[in-house]
Amino acid sequence: MNMMPKFLVAALVSLWATMLPAAAQPHRDFDTLINEPHNMVYKGICTFEDLAGVEDFHWQERVAAYKVQPEVLKLLAAELHQYELVLLLGTWCEDSHQLVPGLYRLLQDAHYPLEKVHIIALDRDKKGKYDEERTYAVQQVPTLIMRLGGVEKGRITETVTSSLEEDMLSIMATVEDAEENGPDE
Repeated sequence: MNMMPKFLVAALVSLWATMLPAAAQPHRDFDTLINEPHNMVYKGICTFEDLAGVEDFHWQERVAAYKVQPEVLKLLAAELHQYELVLLLGTWCEDSHQLVPGLYRLLQDAHYPLEKVHIIALDRDKKGKYDEERTYAVQQVPTLIMRLGGVEKGRITETVTSSLEEDMLSIMATVEDAEENGPDE
């Protein structure tokens, strides 16, 4: 009789874990298509840690060099935790090399849980391991998608308009305005 409750608890815990959003389950599922200095091509799901190992990102230097605007960070950090972030990039792409270390720095400074960032590396043809380029309608990399309640609320594509934090805050402000004014206004 004692075995049944333990089995039931284990089964429920296992079921609960599979129901977590994919972004809450950090994992790696990528292939290294090319593994040469200054020519690394990943395809699939990876982490910031994986990207830090790609020489072309110049990770430590670019993370340290990114200067987050403190006044904007404070506003961003207050609400950002509500959003799921999906980042599609190319390990071969200079725009990704420039943007992603700064994003990492920004998220760290905002105390955003990095396990909520779903990172997908696309190959040089901008194809994902599981057709993510079609799922997320990606034509350029990097593409940062901000989702709220499983629904896309905005994206930053290839380059920023002002800065990462200002562009992200702008997306959040648009969502807030839409919620306040309703769909008819």
